[in-house]
Amino acid sequence: MVIAVSLGCAQPEEAQRPPNILVISIDALRADHLGSAGYDRATSPVLDRLAARGTRFSQAFVNTHGTPPSHATLLSSRYQETHRVGIADGRSADASLVVPANLPFIQEILRTAGWHAVAVTGSGYMAPDFGFDRGFDVFRSQAGRVTRGAKILVEELAAAAGRSQPVFALFHTYEVHSPYNPPPRFKKLFGGYEHTVESTSESLLAIQTTASEVLTPGDFDFLESQYDGEIRYTDQVLGRMLKSLAEIGFLDHAVVIVTSDHGEEFGEHGGVLHGGTLYDEI
Repeated sequence: MVIAVSLGCAQPEEAQRPPNILVISIDALRADHLGSAGYDRATSPVLDRLAARGTRFSQAFVNTHGTPPSHATLLSSRYQETHRVGIADGRSADASLVVPANLPFIQEILRTAGWHAVAVTGSGYMAPDFGFDRGFDVFRSQAGRVTRGAKILVEELAAAAGRSQPVFALFHTYEVHSPYNPPPRFKKLFGGYEHTVESTSESLLAIQTTASEVLTPGDFDFLESQYDGEIRYTDQVLGRMLKSLAEIGFLDHAVVIVTSDHGEEFGEHGGVLHGGTLYDEI
C-alpha cells in the first residue's frame, strides 16, 4: 500500500514553483496492519489521518522482497529483473546487493531539474556502500531508533529551508523491521501473551521457514503484538516529525508519500519475517 497526500496552503509565489516532496519508507511494514487498510488495532492514527486527507493506493505491490532490491526498484521504477540487484549473475554464488552505477534514480532526475535532494536512512543496506547515496546533495546514514532519524531529517530540512529551490527528501527507517522491540510502554499495548519465542532477528531467522511447525498460537500473537507496538511507536514519531516539518514551513507546499519496501509474515504460509515467499503479506 502507498499513501500520498498534498499538504499545506502555499502562497501564490510558492504555488508557482514545484512542491517539496517527502518519501517516507517504513522498512518491513505490511499494509494490512494499518487502520486505513481495515486493521482492527489502533496501530496507525497518524498515517490513517494522512490517508484520509490524501490518496491511498490499495493495489500497490512491491516488485520483490528485501531492502536493497526493493528500494532500487522504488527509486528507479525499474523491475528487479532489469536492475539485477539481489539476483545472482551466474559467475558468483552470491547475488550483488550494490546498485549498478548506471541505474537512474529519481533523486538524480529531480536534482537535475532543480530540486535539492536530502536523504536520511537507517544505515544497514541503505548505506553509501550499497550505492543509495548517489544523486543526493545530503545523505545521512544513521543506525538507531526512528526518533534519531526523524530528528536528523528535521534538522537537515530546517537547514535547507532558506533555499529558493524545492526539496526532495527520502526518510527511511528500520524501526518496524525485526527485532520487534518497541519501547517499554508499547510492549503490552496490544496485549500480553504467553510465549516461548523471542522476538529477536536471530531467533526468528532460525525458524524462518518452519515457524508454523514449532511455534504456538500464543507465540504468533506475541510476535504480532510486538510488531504492532513498533508500528504504533513509529506512527507517533512520524506525527511529531510532520508537526516539526509544518512548523519550519516544509509542508506549506509539499507532497508526502508513505510506502514500504516489503511486508512481514506471521505464519500465514508457514514462516516468519520475509525473504522466502511473495504472498500478499510480503
